[in-house]
Amino acid sequence: MFLTTEIDQCVACVKYHQASADVKVSLEEEYKAHLRRKDQAQEAKKADKERTENDNSFMSVIFDLQSVLQIPSSKASLTYYMRKLIMYNLTVYEAAAPNKAFCFCWTEINGNRGSCEIGTCLLKYIKSLPPNIKFLPLFSDTCGGQNRNLQISALLLYVLQNSQLEVIEQTFLESGHSLMEMGSMHSAIERQKRFVSVFCVNDWMNIFKLARSKRGKNKNKPPYETEELKFSDILDLKELSAQLIKNKSIDENGEKSAQVASKPLRNFDHHDVYKANTPLEGLQSLNLNFEHPLPRRSIQFPRSGQAFCYTQPSLNAIWVSWAKYVPSELFRLQKDLE
Repeated sequence: MFLTTEIDQCVACVKYHQASADVKVSLEEEYKAHLRRKDQAQEAKKADKERTENDNSFMSVIFDLQSVLQIPSSKASLTYYMRKLIMYNLTVYEAAAPNKAFCFCWTEINGNRGSCEIGTCLLKYIKSLPPNIKFLPLFSDTCGGQNRNLQISALLLYVLQNSQLEVIEQTFLESGHSLMEMGSMHSAIERQKRFVSVFCVNDWMNIFKLARSKRGKNKNKPPYETEELKFSDILDLKELSAQLIKNKSIDENGEKSAQVASKPLRNFDHHDVYKANTPLEGLQSLNLNFEHPLPRRSIQFPRSGQAFCYTQPSLNAIWVSWAKYVPSELFRLQKDLE
């Protein structure tokens, strides 16, 4: 059950409800289509969750990036005004019991929050799947810079070439109505954070591991699995996309497609990509490589070539500003490493 919040409401719904009577008439069809897409996406998620419970070759997965985390974070008033180190946390949640969940985290020193970082985390998760999994539905929000782009499509094609998976279906939940199970993970992490201060990445990772409650329906569920990504882990999916995806807009009939960023997106083992705005509007086929089927070949998987976000002097400046509040053993360790 998902509760309706007073904040962070859907822009399209707010626009419709606040419009004058005359404007509402012009927005009516668009608003109804918006609600249909919302219902269809949620019904698809529910159906896949039920199938996951009964089919051991099927694994429905939801993933989402948590709101930015900060280091340091404590109740000391002056830390509120300090320069903070930003940390990102991609959470992955399995729909099948016992609902295993994963936290892939990295700081802004090691990466941004774009498609390369998100794709790297997804690849790490997919590699951990047992060999009996053949069908992998992925559910996420519609953020274009992170989830809904050619780089992630290229990654999924690469996975199909190099794993036991036969079908990967990526469904983008309607903007403003995501209603994902990740919310329970994020709130559990924030609730656990209230009891401790954070001065380093390991502090956040310990919070992740302890966040899941062991009471009630969660008593048989495992703790969140946690992994930190370093700069050297981030893959260059833009280069991979250039190697794999040669066709971005021509459909199977040789016509230019307007559905390049539409939903859902389904990758099959023969490497076609099917795109459709909604089931009511039909299904469209787009061959990304102009070859049918796409040959299984060795693909060079480059590492990200981006530069570090900070130089050493600015890192030192952060440590100096924290010196009065960081536990003394951590500050001494940093000085020893210089």
